[in-house]
Amino acid sequence: MPFIQQHTLLPTDTAGQRIRAARLENHMTIREVASRIQISTNSLSSIENEKTNPSLLIVGKLSTLYNKEIWYLGAYEHMPVETQGQRIRKARYYRGWVKQNLANFFNIEAKSVYNWEADRVRLSSETKKKLDSFFQIFH
Repeated sequence: MPFIQQHTLLPTDTAGQRIRAARLENHMTIREVASRIQISTNSLSSIENEKTNPSLLIVGKLSTLYNKEIWYLGAYEHMPVETQGQRIRKARYYRGWVKQNLANFFNIEAKSVYNWEADRVRLSSETKKKLDSFFQIFH
């Protein structure tokens, strides 16, 4: 079996597996990808081998490079959603947003987002209504 076709047999349950499969689909080497997204080859190898979780920034760069949805490459659909904070974080990751992006969206301080995601504050009904539109990314 040719090297290029082997990627179709790779599992794609985790971020590392999906990132490797996308690289192979695009016929790129680790060195090429690492250079394009400005990380070391060791870092990319560690991500693909699941020794390190990729940061949201790295997944965002790979998403652009591979033309794949950020939530897919990051395997963010597997993130927990039992608490309000977990749902907020998952929705933020689905959008590829850092805490400051969400803070800007709600016109609040980034520290508030941190507290929301840690379930440290009780959200007002007005904030919950605003969050409903933010959660539309899942529908």
